[in-house]
Amino acid sequence: MTDRKWLARLRAHLEAQLLDGRTLGRVLHLAELIAGTCDWETMRSRPTMSYLTAQTKLCLRTVQRWTRHLEHTGWLTLLVHGATPRYAPDRLLPGTPNEAREWLLTIPETVIPGDNTVTPSLTPTAQASTGAREGPEDRRCAPGSSSLAPPPRPGPARRCWPAGQVPRRRGEQLTACEMLHRGHMVLARLSARHLRSILRPWLGGLWAPASAGWAPADILHALDYLPRDGGQHEFAGRVRDPAGWLRHRMSFWAAGGGQPLPPRSAELDARRHAELAGLAARRPAGYTAAVRGRGTAPGPEIAALRAARNW
Repeated sequence: MTDRKWLARLRAHLEAQLLDGRTLGRVLHLAELIAGTCDWETMRSRPTMSYLTAQTKLCLRTVQRWTRHLEHTGWLTLLVHGATPRYAPDRLLPGTPNEAREWLLTIPETVIPGDNTVTPSLTPTAQASTGAREGPEDRRCAPGSSSLAPPPRPGPARRCWPAGQVPRRRGEQLTACEMLHRGHMVLARLSARHLRSILRPWLGGLWAPASAGWAPADILHALDYLPRDGGQHEFAGRVRDPAGWLRHRMSFWAAGGGQPLPPRSAELDARRHAELAGLAARRPAGYTAAVRGRGTAPGPEIAALRAARNW
């Protein structure tokens, strides 16, 4: 197995978990660093945590969390636990460098989309020969005793907000901003609460009129287009200040006093009502009453139309 094959399988596995683009890029970068320090004859990799944190620019807790995730999902098999002289005086002398964590790169028994073959993982005999353990070690109990770890709890489900519905309450606005945070490349760099703070004039409130509130679809349209069919914004290659970029784009949809303009959905509703009113004005007399079966008999135009269509 080569590093490209292992990284391609891991990328397909992570994309199937529907991770957002920012998280997917972080985990893939971390996996590339682990694969870069791997000996592909023995499939062993021993990067240090200081090396991973320095190269990825992530904190130690984030690197530890994602490496544990790769261990639990079967992509990394733990061979040697990392240790320090303080907590392992039987192995390390005081003043010596810390012992790095060592992994064995494996592919779990999963079918990758687009590949009809099942890639086997390490067999129990191979795991025993390499000294790998079947599961993660629980240091809160003695070796060989029953685990005292509590059962895992499922994480909170992601809340979703309809793109065409206007959020009224504060909780609804926060949920709508979470959807904007997950679905936009630039807005993903801001938290949902920060987005709600910036978009507060456009989101409206519980007592605001129905036509004054903006739906998430209106905000996404305003980020790319100018008001009143004024054209489309130029492509922004790199956004250094996402909060300033958001305020600048939304300022085009605000009046002189800072009051937000009607959203795109309100303009479309007004056009639709105008078209329906025009169609109703062009209908012949007695059409509505004849269709509903009320009032007098249909006029001669309706009778001729029914005769032509064999009604």
